[in-house]
Amino acid sequence: RSAAPQHTRLGNSEAGPCGLMSEDPFDEVKADVAASLNSVEAGLQRWRGQRDASTSKRLLSELETIDEDLSDMEAAIAAAAADPERFQISEATLAARRAFVRSTSSSVAAARQELARGRGGGAGASGSKRVAGEERVGLLSGSGGGGAETPGRGGGGGGSSRRQAGMDHDNAQIASAHAELQQVQLAEQDETLGQLGEAVGRLKQLGGAMGQELASQNAMLSDLEAGLDETASGMDALKGKMRALLPKHEPKQKMAICFLSVLLIILVILVLS
Repeated sequence: RSAAPQHTRLGNSEAGPCGLMSEDPFDEVKADVAASLNSVEAGLQRWRGQRDASTSKRLLSELETIDEDLSDMEAAIAAAAADPERFQISEATLAARRAFVRSTSSSVAAARQELARGRGGGAGASGSKRVAGEERVGLLSGSGGGGAETPGRGGGGGGSSRRQAGMDHDNAQIASAHAELQQVQLAEQDETLGQLGEAVGRLKQLGGAMGQELASQNAMLSDLEAGLDETASGMDALKGKMRALLPKHEPKQKMAICFLSVLLIILVILVLS
């Protein structure tokens, strides 16, 4: 895998190195780095059984590529942290990305150290064979070879101590990598919970705005109902006055009533509009 596409995606993105986009280039590079690290770990498993130079060289090359990607990711995180409002990124997201870079760097360092010890393992093995040969010579020489036997045992004990120390160091590196991975997962969970809390807050604000709008509409309907009641009362009073003023059973009375009724209807329409 070439490192050039990663630099292009992180360096030339208009939305920023860590900004929230439809396709975040940081997440793409993160996925590529995780896949490369998984490939290195699988290659290490095969290399432990064979310890051939070609596999070791290939793994070291992949580790160099991962280091370059991690450097780009660190630069992207620093740029986003300098202006989080522009890139629209939260502090929880930045913390999760920093934790991922740290854990991946620890895993890369552990793999590189193991490969380095493996390259020096050939000389160690030949030295162990030489010490074992000297022990056998001392044993074949009889009791007089006891002085040579003791150094052989001492050398073997020192080699065992070094191997045990190396194993302890590897275990410590693995434990540290697991701890970093757990921190990354916890940071991602915190980020998800933070986003959920923000969504709940927005829903609460929306509910409050809807309640205020409904209260305003209710007040407007109450005012309209009061106006209609007042208009109806006025119409009833005006009809009573018309009946009292106009003589009964005359054509003019009916015409006046019709005219005033039409006028009242027009007034009601104007009030309602």
